[in-house]
Amino acid sequence: GDVLCYDLRGHGLSETPPSGYHFSAHLNDLTELITEVGWKTESIYFIGHSFGARLALAMLCERKKQDQVNDRIMLIDPPLLTNNHDDQRLFEELKTIGIDGLSEHIPSSLMLMFTKEGRRLKKMFKRWRRLIEETTFLDEIDGLGDVSNDELSSIQSHGSVLFGSESGCIRAHPLLEPLLPTSRLHIISEGGHFLLNQCPETVLIFIEKQLLGDHL
Repeated sequence: GDVLCYDLRGHGLSETPPSGYHFSAHLNDLTELITEVGWKTESIYFIGHSFGARLALAMLCERKKQDQVNDRIMLIDPPLLTNNHDDQRLFEELKTIGIDGLSEHIPSSLMLMFTKEGRRLKKMFKRWRRLIEETTFLDEIDGLGDVSNDELSSIQSHGSVLFGSESGCIRAHPLLEPLLPTSRLHIISEGGHFLLNQCPETVLIFIEKQLLGDHL
C-alpha cells in the first residue's frame, strides 16, 4: 500500500508560520492532508512517535466517529499521561531563559536526549530556536489533557504501543498493560525517547510484526 510521511508545521521541511501551534491546528492539518490525498474514506494505519503518536490517536478517534473506516494505530513512546511536570517545566523554563540556557535546566527524564542521543541535539536546538524566536509556539502549545475512555478503547481495539525503558513516557505503561496483550505492548530495554534514531532496526521489527499480525 501507499505510505505518507509528513512534517508537522514548524518541523522538518514544513513551513514555520508565526502562529497556529495549538493541538487542534495540528489535528486540522492532518485532516486536510488526508482529504487532499484522497484517503478520507480509506482505512489508514497510523504510525506516530511522541507528539505525533498523541496526534495520531486523536485522529483515529475522530475518524472512528464516521463509522466508515477501519483504521489501525501504532504508538511509539507516546505521552499519554497528564500532569507531565517535566514537560511543563521545560516549556516554562524556555519562556524565561531562552534556548541558550536550556542545557542547564533540562528535566532529568529528558536528559537522555542530550547524553545518549546527542547527535540530534544540534538539529533540535536549531528547530526550537526558530520556533521560540520567530513564532508563538510557547504561548500556544497545549497540554494534551487526559486520555479519554474512547481513546483507551481505540488503543485496546485497534492499536499497539512501543516504549523506551529510559524515556519519561514509560510512566504510561501501567495504564496500558491491563488493556493490551504482550504481543502489542513492548518495551525496548535502555531505549530513550528517540527510538527511531537510537535503535531503528528494533523499531522496524516491531512494526513489521504488527503489520503482519493484522493481516493474518
